[in-house]
Amino acid sequence: LPTPAPSQLNDIVETSPEAPPELLRDGRADLEHKQIRLIDPSVVPETTHHELWETVRDEIERGNVKSAEATLTNLPATALTETKTRLYTAVLWNNLGIQLEKAGGTAASMHAFKKASSLDATSPTIQLNLAHAYWELRDPGMTQNFLEQLVAMAPNEPFPHLALAELFQERNELGEAARHLEQASPRSGKDPAVQSYLRTVTAKVRGAEKSEERLTSRNSTHFTVKFNGEADQTTR
Repeated sequence: LPTPAPSQLNDIVETSPEAPPELLRDGRADLEHKQIRLIDPSVVPETTHHELWETVRDEIERGNVKSAEATLTNLPATALTETKTRLYTAVLWNNLGIQLEKAGGTAASMHAFKKASSLDATSPTIQLNLAHAYWELRDPGMTQNFLEQLVAMAPNEPFPHLALAELFQERNELGEAARHLEQASPRSGKDPAVQSYLRTVTAKVRGAEKSEERLTSRNSTHFTVKFNGEADQTTR
């Protein structure tokens, strides 16, 4: 795929709101947890554990996170043998994660999102919530492979493209970073947090490109000759 020209990166910035991004201490834009989403838990599977699921669901909705987490942690093995109950348990862990985040911050919610992800690896909402937690904590679990799978799972979401752009920029793979910025821009909508992150990553990529251009210009008059075989020191 072609690498976007610098002018295209300028267009990405110019289509963003004028308000400056709010930055964290490491220079990244502040993505608020408005993007972390609940999953509707209202339809409880008809199983022998139906009442147990209802109890946990209601505890989560009331904010009784300790009792809900204790019950989910100590579920009987038979509760997860059926696909429908396993997927519903993933929903409960996901929604518990959001309640834990509200009470104790992202670090308190990470294990719940990981548990939800392990029970349902196909839910875009769960994987996006986990990705936001990874991003917030700079967790090594947010790998290129994880983000590329998320792009395939949620093709219209800008966040995984922005996270990939930042990842490639940090590796100095600026062509790939610019490509993902180009993908993120039309998907960013009007969400202030996404727009802020878009501006921040775009600025990083543009700054890295300018630094590379200066280095290329500075070294353009110097040449290195490479060849096979041993050097002949008598050659001038």
